Amino acid sequence: DMVEYRLDHFMSPTSVLELVRNSPAPVLASCRVKEDGGSFTGDPDLRRELLVAAAEGGAEWIDVEHWEGLSLPGGLRTRLLRSYHKLDGAPRDLLNIVDRMAYSGADAVKVTLMGYDAADLRVVGELYRRHYPVPLVAFLAGQAGVASRYLALMQGAPFLYTSPGPGQAAAPGQPELFEALEVFRAKALGTDICFWGLMGSPVHGSLGYGLHNGLGRWLREVPVYLPFDTKHPDTLLAYLRTFGPRFLGLSVTAPHKSRVLGLLDGIGSEAKECGAVNTIIHRDGMLVGQNTDVEGVRRALKSAWPNQRIPEGKRALVIGSGGGARAAILARMKDGSGVHVACSTHGLLKHLTRPYEIPLIPYDRTARRKPEPMRSRGATPLASAVASPASSARRACPPSRQAV
Repeated sequence: DMVEYRLDHFMSPTSVLELVRNSPAPVLASCRVKEDGGSFTGDPDLRRELLVAAAEGGAEWIDVEHWEGLSLPGGLRTRLLRSYHKLDGAPRDLLNIVDRMAYSGADAVKVTLMGYDAADLRVVGELYRRHYPVPLVAFLAGQAGVASRYLALMQGAPFLYTSPGPGQAAAPGQPELFEALEVFRAKALGTDICFWGLMGSPVHGSLGYGLHNGLGRWLREVPVYLPFDTKHPDTLLAYLRTFGPRFLGLSVTAPHKSRVLGLLDGIGSEAKECGAVNTIIHRDGMLVGQNTDVEGVRRALKSAWPNQRIPEGKRALVIGSGGGARAAILARMKDGSGVHVACSTHGLLKHLTRPYEIPLIPYDRTARRKPEPMRSRGATPLASAVASPASSARRACPPSRQAV
């Protein structure tokens, strides 16, 4: 473990020397100008003096930019990290720049680019495939690049940058120390670890990371579960395939449950019936889409009734037309129950509802008067935003039999 000291606001090399000497942990020292994401505006000679002072104070690493030269006094054990920061898009000659850095005599190389979509992971992935003679720390800044920080560890990066606590990030998307250690198990990540994750947009509000990664406290060899916020599932899936058997698959959420159908090598029967995928399994180089929502809805509804049996004659009102709504419709049809659907967009459901003559109710006041629903299932942002239909549905159920 190390602490990074940013020297951007220091004016005295002596102060830096004392700071590093008295540090309770090994030190990585850096001093960045504005062009490289820092705030140092002083004289270049002063900047070099500050970094040399950190080395003389016993810093483990000194971080210098790709464009500069820095000579350290002889006899020091300080290692040199050569960095490249580009937070407004990757340059066309990125590979040439990093090649020069890797063979410049540095002890390790760091590359930070801005990530606008998880599909941008392919850019840093190309760097790792070059197998440089020194360790590489390459990742994407920004919320869309969070997964890249952990994938870097899984591709041999010697360390992960974190913030000490909330509101203290030095760069956008930098994880907090507690989150990195306790949720994503950063210290356990290495080149033999498998992973899976959640693909959609947005994905960062999900509780799944704590749930799935938390299993590592009780089970051995639990794969790490990562966020993949993307609007380009085709590009992302093509990149993730390059990890081979270490990539186990993905959970899929909006807006990609239907969009991924044409990107997969196989589709399960229930996913095909409802036209939505919520789980992708990667096995033997093949991507197979499944829908576990259908069985999940069936079990959840049955668990709300005595003896796991739903009384005959009950009808269900499904609100929405997204992938979750289609899974709920299919689940009710498999149990032989009547279904009514209230939604504002009917086109997405016609292939599912027309063969079974399922009533489609326009989403207006009529939806509150039509059937007496056994349960309501909100499966779109529309359903979750409107409280009154759900409230009327709850009143239609016996209080002792309401399901959450």
